[in-house]
Amino acid sequence: MKANSVDLYARADIVSHYQNVRGLLPPETYLFGRYVRAGMEVLDIGVGGGRTSAYLATGAKRYLGVDYSAEMVAAAQRRYPALSFAQGDATDLVGITDASFDVAIFSFNGLDCIPSDEGRIRALAEMRRVTRAKGVVIVSSHNARHLLIHPMLTGVPLHKKAWRIVRAVAKSVPLATRNLRGGLYRRGHGFTTDPVHGGHYMHASTPESMANDAAAAGLRIVEHVGATYPRRLPDVLNSWETYVLAHA
Repeated sequence: MKANSVDLYARADIVSHYQNVRGLLPPETYLFGRYVRAGMEVLDIGVGGGRTSAYLATGAKRYLGVDYSAEMVAAAQRRYPALSFAQGDATDLVGITDASFDVAIFSFNGLDCIPSDEGRIRALAEMRRVTRAKGVVIVSSHNARHLLIHPMLTGVPLHKKAWRIVRAVAKSVPLATRNLRGGLYRRGHGFTTDPVHGGHYMHASTPESMANDAAAAGLRIVEHVGATYPRRLPDVLNSWETYVLAHA
């Protein structure tokens, strides 16, 4: 990772934010429920403050949470003192033996934080290496064709709906400008600056580009769902995809 990414996730305010984020996202609820079963050995990469730990560790034969940031690892360990966490680099899972896990998960678009194409493919290859032949790898990635913010309006009072629509339009303008002007939408993959946490160098992909990266790492896509699963939105409204990968 670039130094700025490492420094970002070591900041006390960012660590505190991720330590307090709770619950699975709808695509995770569906895919984890389908592919992560009791008795499995689970590797949780980019664990952050432990958002996914309680769900993935419950019923697991073995659970290990890994993060590049020592501060994030410490926060997750404080939150779940009975679980196992370790500092580690997704591009080089040194110390983890071949074929030792049933599933490896890199959620919350963590794969996109790796600031090179080569590094991202190495991370996918490492996840393949440490999972068993019939195991799966689950990752998520920003959608390079995302241009418009989709406001959440279900169950919201009328006056708040109007505000959310206005806010979504205001946020869509810089998003569309960034992804169109930089060529991200046209190429279908590449790097951009995500405004989250004050600006962050991030990768974005499409199912086509993810399939190419997966193939380079010896993996193949078996299923993918959008950010608003089970509702399917047009690509321009879909902020990210979650992918299930199997050994090719």
